[in-house]
Amino acid sequence: MEAVAALGLASNVFQFVQFALGLLDTSSTIYQAATGAGAQAETLENVYGRLSQFSRDLDAGYKDSNIPRSRYEDELFRLAVGCEAKCQELLQLVAKLKVAPAGKRKAWKSLRAALLTVCHQDDFRRLEREIDGHQKTMTLLFTADISGQTSAINLQLHNLRQETASSQDMLLDQLNKLQPSLVKAEEMKEQIVLDSLDYQDRQLREDTIKDAHKATFEWIYSDTSAQETGAERHRFLDWLEKGDGYFWINGKPGAGKSTLMKFLTADERTHTALKAWAHPSEAVIASHYFWNSGSKVQRSHDGMLRSLLFDIFSQVPEVISPVCRHEPWWSNRRAQRLGNGKITPKWSVSSLTNCLQRLATLDTLPTDARFCLFIDGLDEYDGADKDSREMCDTLLGLTTSPRLKLCFSSRPSPVFGSRFASNPSRTLQVHELTAGDIERYTRDKIKDLDWDHYVEDNHVDPLSPDTSPKEHLIHQFVESVRRQAEGVFLWVFLVVRLVRNGLTNFDSLSDLRQYIHSLPSDITDFSWRMLDGIDIQYHQKMSEYLEIALYCYSEHWQVDSMLYARYAHDSTLPDLPQRRWTESEYWRILASIRRQLHAATGGLLEIGTEKSTSAFLGPRVNFLHSTARSFLQRDEVEDFLRSKGRDSFDPGHAFFTSFLSLCEHLPPAILIENGKLRASQLFALAGWLRANVWHGLV
Repeated sequence: MEAVAALGLASNVFQFVQFALGLLDTSSTIYQAATGAGAQAETLENVYGRLSQFSRDLDAGYKDSNIPRSRYEDELFRLAVGCEAKCQELLQLVAKLKVAPAGKRKAWKSLRAALLTVCHQDDFRRLEREIDGHQKTMTLLFTADISGQTSAINLQLHNLRQETASSQDMLLDQLNKLQPSLVKAEEMKEQIVLDSLDYQDRQLREDTIKDAHKATFEWIYSDTSAQETGAERHRFLDWLEKGDGYFWINGKPGAGKSTLMKFLTADERTHTALKAWAHPSEAVIASHYFWNSGSKVQRSHDGMLRSLLFDIFSQVPEVISPVCRHEPWWSNRRAQRLGNGKITPKWSVSSLTNCLQRLATLDTLPTDARFCLFIDGLDEYDGADKDSREMCDTLLGLTTSPRLKLCFSSRPSPVFGSRFASNPSRTLQVHELTAGDIERYTRDKIKDLDWDHYVEDNHVDPLSPDTSPKEHLIHQFVESVRRQAEGVFLWVFLVVRLVRNGLTNFDSLSDLRQYIHSLPSDITDFSWRMLDGIDIQYHQKMSEYLEIALYCYSEHWQVDSMLYARYAHDSTLPDLPQRRWTESEYWRILASIRRQLHAATGGLLEIGTEKSTSAFLGPRVNFLHSTARSFLQRDEVEDFLRSKGRDSFDPGHAFFTSFLSLCEHLPPAILIENGKLRASQLFALAGWLRANVWHGLV
């Protein structure tokens, strides 16, 4: 900016001249008022000192400056030097006019100063003309110099703008080249977070819940359920479309709560209603299914939070950064230095809860979204009542935000009833609303059986001239089942299975009616009847099958169906090959296990229907229902099971002996996945061996 500095130097010269003219004005004033000449001269002495200093500073600045000077500036300086000489002459005249500040002859001295002023009148006028001439010349030179300097400044500014524009273009180009890397790094972070939230079998519970029977649960979207059942009309659809806070779906054990929750999260009408609630925002649905028969994480608090966040982040990954950046692990300094963007999420119940709270409370999110959470089986949470209450309070706290609401299901236990039952418009009891569903399900499951056989052998009066005897007979059975079910779908499922078996075996109508009538409506009592109904030849297998399943549950291990292969001897598979099996033999053995397991446990244990090698050692073995597992864990039931088995039987020993045996026989396609040995239970095996080998149990 040399032009700017040069312009400042020229300005100093001009100021000097202006100051000299001001001095002349002061001298003229003295001339016009002789009586005050002494006082004015006294003032001019101070002015002289300032002017002298100003002149010295100007001269030093001119000589010391390294700034290139224009042709006008040299001339300006010469004029300034001449002007200074005239000012010196003027000040010498002024010095003669000084009046002493005190004394007897002050008046005389003042008069003398006035006379001297008159005497030097011509000198004052001459100096005034000469200095005025200097000023005018300097004004012209200064104007010309300013013009030249301004042009130089404009040129420098133009060059600077070009350089800045070029730098901006280079910077934008570099940013554009860097953008894909930044996006990739952000996407990498998002995927790492998703992977850290996911866990094995996260979807397993939902997958094992049977789909709703066709045309059942339609009442949840209509206003007619109260008229059909006499129950207080629920307002679930209103809550979906316009409500906030929570909605509690409760019911007896086995009433179909989990099936209903799965139905709700999948049905398009739920999504449509929630879109109306969220409008103009996006509606995001997340779900979790507690399962006390599953792995430890599936029935834990942190498992629930991880499932919910995984569902949300999977659908709107752009919210991961604003929600998670407050966590200590998000800013990984080492990763930033290396430039790889890698992070290592560290989750706890507290940090997971904080993330959900940020989702609900952050002022703005990259995506304008509202969230509806569906949580099934809160009563299957593996925690004390105190922990359950704290979890409920946390969930209720989240629903105070207009951005988030919660639908959950559980049994009507005091822990939940004390918090959620006070508002009837926010709750419904499933077992009071499923009478029509039970009739429909029962009819569909038995209508295809050979009822004509019974019509021919029994005189059946139709309900009306338009009703056939067959329809009348079916109606009788359906009504009998509905009345005794008391809204418990699990009971209906078990009874219908028994009725189908009886009708297939052509049991008499009277025997079937008496049998149904004798069945207890209470699920626990019904489970006892199921155990009592198991053929005595299967009692030892019943005991061992169920004890293995209960042992694995207590150790938080999954039970794979092929672990029962050592028991799979029936007429279709008389001898297990002692070599490594082929895949076709593997599936034959699995089919045999399925038959044996059903016969030996009366249906209290079930095997999944999928035919895939994706599950280690075959499809998983599950308890029929959480009520079945709870029943089998009762002390008197465990005593009963042990009484039917061998005294020396150890379920842990049997479990791992079966596992080691299978490792010798399973085909490689079952043991190997993506080139790696499946290790889900190898770690469990190592732990068991460490705990038991030293004690001589193996």
